[in-house]
Amino acid sequence: TVTKELLKTHAREIISLCNMKKEAKRRYYSAKVAFCYVVENTEDWQELLTEHDNLVRKYERAKAILEETGERPQHRVKPIIGSKTDSIQYFEEELKKLQDKLVEQDADATRRVVRAAIITFKTLRDASIAAQVLWQATPYHTMVKLAPEPRNIIWKNLEYPLWNRWLRWLIISILLFLLVVFWMIPVTFVQSLVTIESLEKKISFLNFVNDLNPAVLGIIEGVLATIAFVIFFAILPMILTFMSRQQGLVSFSDVESSVIEKLYIFTIVNKFLGSVLAGAFFDKVQGILDHPTSLPELLAMSLPAVGSFFINYVILEALTGHATNLLRIGPLVICNIKKRWLAKTEREQKMVWSPPPPSYGEMYSADLFVFIIGVCYCIQAPIVIPFVLLYFGFGYIVNFYFMVYVMRPQYNAGGKMWFPVFNRMVFAVIVFQILMIGIFALKNNVSVSTLSIPPLFVTIIFYIFINMYWTRIGSFMELTNFSTPDGDTSVDEIFLKTAHEKYIRNKIVPSLYAVSTDDVISEDSDVAQNDDNKNQPLNELTDEAESSVLDKRGIV
Repeated sequence: TVTKELLKTHAREIISLCNMKKEAKRRYYSAKVAFCYVVENTEDWQELLTEHDNLVRKYERAKAILEETGERPQHRVKPIIGSKTDSIQYFEEELKKLQDKLVEQDADATRRVVRAAIITFKTLRDASIAAQVLWQATPYHTMVKLAPEPRNIIWKNLEYPLWNRWLRWLIISILLFLLVVFWMIPVTFVQSLVTIESLEKKISFLNFVNDLNPAVLGIIEGVLATIAFVIFFAILPMILTFMSRQQGLVSFSDVESSVIEKLYIFTIVNKFLGSVLAGAFFDKVQGILDHPTSLPELLAMSLPAVGSFFINYVILEALTGHATNLLRIGPLVICNIKKRWLAKTEREQKMVWSPPPPSYGEMYSADLFVFIIGVCYCIQAPIVIPFVLLYFGFGYIVNFYFMVYVMRPQYNAGGKMWFPVFNRMVFAVIVFQILMIGIFALKNNVSVSTLSIPPLFVTIIFYIFINMYWTRIGSFMELTNFSTPDGDTSVDEIFLKTAHEKYIRNKIVPSLYAVSTDDVISEDSDVAQNDDNKNQPLNELTDEAESSVLDKRGIV
């Protein structure tokens, strides 16, 4: 299956591909094409379905309250003002009105198409070749790539034309730059305030802390700085995820990859360099302004000095971070509160215990930060190495357990996260090597500094080699994998039709008192519905059958 992001004129050609077979065969190898679907703009339809589903849930809740208390529930249509009305009767009337709107819009055949099409080929070989050939010599006219699986597509973003996505990328990049620059100011300010000396000046009753043992005092000061550091960055992934969604990316895996990239910038600039300079920056800011060349010397002096902070951070993350995640105290408390007092219907009870999806961007960001600490301090402060190993050892066990038993991925990206993570790990090694060259030079150890230059070039050459040869290998299957041992070239038409219809969004008018997904998903399925992919494609299979379909098509 291949997605084609097209300009307006080429969208007409793709429609022609579906409706006029002779022309399509001549231009697009239509003899090898099984199905073609030009993506329609169904946002109005999806909004009506969302409103319908919300009303059904409110109606079911009102009925459950009636069964539990024996009294008909009432509510105000407008908050605070207005008289109360019977909830069950009101929701029934609203559902009937909405049902008429859905039937009316379903009969409307003038739905606008967007600049994208889904083409299903008869064989994996044909789909792989079609995704790699040059379809048109006109630059920026036709963009062809392997389609993500249906659950991975952000359907709303398919509507944006190419120039719109470029503009969105430019705006988001500018906002990201400003966020990185100005985020560092409150971070360094907060970290300077959480020292014991600063807190004593602001809060007088903390003077008794001076009487404590120096070792205990050091532990308290290190933990305070680390806790403030972690809390301050807790909301950052949510902000960056929102920015990546607004960037116009067409799949959730692309959004997660973009979050990894953005968080890595914060990791390098704000977390790592910001923490290194935070202790001395404000004291020597005037000297840096007068002599900017003194900044590398300040960095070389500060890097070992803040080693204790990073050791405390790694210890806290290794011993409490993974342990807290494993206990899942917050979700356990919230789920029990919802189940005991808030979840009234069977549907709500099932949603309370639905497995959460993994947040790849946040997970990889934390691991990359610890990796940077381990690499950059393996020579300056070797004591950090055991704690880094402890972090990744615990992290492997906990994350493996989560992926197998706790979390449920909403899509299969086919190992797409490996490339951004690998690139940033190599970049961390390059940063470490540059820092070591500078530090040895500032310490007047010219011979060691000179000997550290060749490994830097070796790392850069290794990075270029991997990206030059392995990126393409990791993106496409080789043709020999498409051949069958017995040479069978027959096509399963039913299988192809079922696989293709999974990309057609739900346009079935739901029953009056049923959620739209009840007609296309089996009652035993407990998949948590995502807002963008809430209305799933037609002929939805069970999770096991769906995985089989996706594996056989080899979708990346």
